[in-house]
Amino acid sequence: MAEVKKALIFGAGIGGLGARAALAQRGIETELVEIRPDVSVYGVGMNQPANSLRALRALGVLDEIRAAGFQYDRTEFRDFRGNPIVEVPSNLGDDVPANTALSRRDLHHILIGAVERAGATTRYGTTVEDLVDDGERVHVRLSDGREDDYDLVVGFDGINSPLRKRLFGTEYDPVYTGFVVWRVTVPLTREDRPVEAALTAFVERRYPRARFVQEVSGEILRGEMRVTPETLPDIVEYARANVPAQSAAVDESLNQPA
Repeated sequence: MAEVKKALIFGAGIGGLGARAALAQRGIETELVEIRPDVSVYGVGMNQPANSLRALRALGVLDEIRAAGFQYDRTEFRDFRGNPIVEVPSNLGDDVPANTALSRRDLHHILIGAVERAGATTRYGTTVEDLVDDGERVHVRLSDGREDDYDLVVGFDGINSPLRKRLFGTEYDPVYTGFVVWRVTVPLTREDRPVEAALTAFVERRYPRARFVQEVSGEILRGEMRVTPETLPDIVEYARANVPAQSAAVDESLNQPA
């Protein structure tokens, strides 16, 4: 492969932004295309462990990450009543914090800043329509009609990546593993009560009939049913019909005041 002087990155998520900043900082002419029309970011929060923080330090954004986030060196797991189950300390940190949690939005905008300082180009509302790899360079046609040649094309276009499917077919398509994570953002008043008490009170007040779903989630999610207040009645009926062992829990939950 010839020396990389010009690169195209496909996808402006965290991976794409990080790669684009790193390449541009090394003097490589770097362009990024993103199918979304703007930089809207969704999601709640995420953790950056020490190995990720070292990569972010190399991009020159570690101080911004630390200022925007919360550093911690252990994780406590508790049940829905707040009773401790296990505590897991982290030994990843040394020259950087063991973990730093921050919002996905903050992380995204910090990386956008790194990209802009590196002078990289971004094209929103644009995707790759076709590409041909001749072994030396990749000829790319974009959805805006523009065509160009690149030394390197990198795909960060999501879990259902069209670029991955183009290269490998269905061999590496994602497969549901049977796990699910429920997340909720809760406003906390640290002076009033511990975090777990605030979270428990919020969930019980907001979703008083949804506690049984924890017991039947494996069966529900195999049926591709999403747990929301709007879908809860259908989930109740599904659980009653398909998870007989939990019918008592379902009935008990229905008898609770909404």
